Amino acid sequence: MNRWLVVGLGSLWLSACRPEAPSTVPELPEPPTTWTLELVETLGEETDSVLLGEIGSVAVDHRDRIVVADQQAHRVYIFAPDGRLIRHYGAKGEGPGEFMRLVNAVVGVGDSLYVWDLQLTRLSVFHGVSGFVRTLTFTWDGPEAPRWFPFGLEPLAATGRALWVRYSMPYGPNEDLNKPHPLLIFRADYRGHLMPDTLLEVEGKAPLVLVRANGGIQATSRPFAIETIVQVDAKGRLWWGRTDSLKIVRKSLGGQPTVVLHYAVDPVPVSQADRDSVLQNDYVRRIVEGTGFQFPPYKPVFTTFALGPDATVWVRLSPPAGAARARWLIFDEQGRLLADAYLPRGVVEIAVGPRIIAARTHDRTRVLLFRRPSAAV
Repeated sequence: MNRWLVVGLGSLWLSACRPEAPSTVPELPEPPTTWTLELVETLGEETDSVLLGEIGSVAVDHRDRIVVADQQAHRVYIFAPDGRLIRHYGAKGEGPGEFMRLVNAVVGVGDSLYVWDLQLTRLSVFHGVSGFVRTLTFTWDGPEAPRWFPFGLEPLAATGRALWVRYSMPYGPNEDLNKPHPLLIFRADYRGHLMPDTLLEVEGKAPLVLVRANGGIQATSRPFAIETIVQVDAKGRLWWGRTDSLKIVRKSLGGQPTVVLHYAVDPVPVSQADRDSVLQNDYVRRIVEGTGFQFPPYKPVFTTFALGPDATVWVRLSPPAGAARARWLIFDEQGRLLADAYLPRGVVEIAVGPRIIAARTHDRTRVLLFRRPSAAV
């Protein structure tokens, strides 16, 4: 990899995201209105025709159809805006249109879908109506591919000009497994050629790893860890933000990073109830106790954000302990606060469509469909 280019872009990242003095960061204003999101349907209930296994990703296309990648079932489901199952693709296997370890599905231009298989390291292309089209594998158009390429890749978005790929560098045998690895964002053409001009390099999320005396390894997500969330909009612009502050940056292809929104928000403490909730999982508790992990004093300011087709930015603030709902802030693409909205605390990820919001639950077994208020569309 061209390290000088990565270093240069890293400098751009640092200059764009260097913390500002508190006095220069405006306080978050009160939203002019609160949007009520009407629950339309819940996908994955025991009474449904489809009982979802483990949801890898959720997307909403330009017609408000919901695309759910089910890792356990090795299938991609397409639902109508009212929750009715339209069709599904995939099965377990290595043949055309089959999956061994389905990770996620991204919606492309028109009715195209791009589904990544981590084990087979290939992208299966589907047409949303006619089904399987072709298989695409990634190749590296440069003198030196990233380590263990193509393992660690995951499609991020598919726009009219390019595929956008996220690369989490795998750990080497002698590396500290508890240190974060870089997260790189590349472009690829629709033949699968990855272009070695890293568009963005940010710090990834460090796992929490317990190495046993017998050499065995147990790992989990680090509780309340700071991470960098990266999204791509329909125009091919990168959006990213580090979750320790309410700050979102945007970068066009060939352009300079621009801070879209930056507001001061009071941090939410990690309470004893929060700690107890994490430690209820026996597997996680063993790792926490075995590593001597110390919980941070505060939660991330926000946990994720999503981009709407109407150029809105939806940011989920960390909820305080005991809250039944989490607050979402809705901004326009200039960073002006349009409204806030509240979704169940268990909703940790959303995909925003023209009129429907698909919300994945924390346990990855259900998708809640909400209708956006008509005045907001």
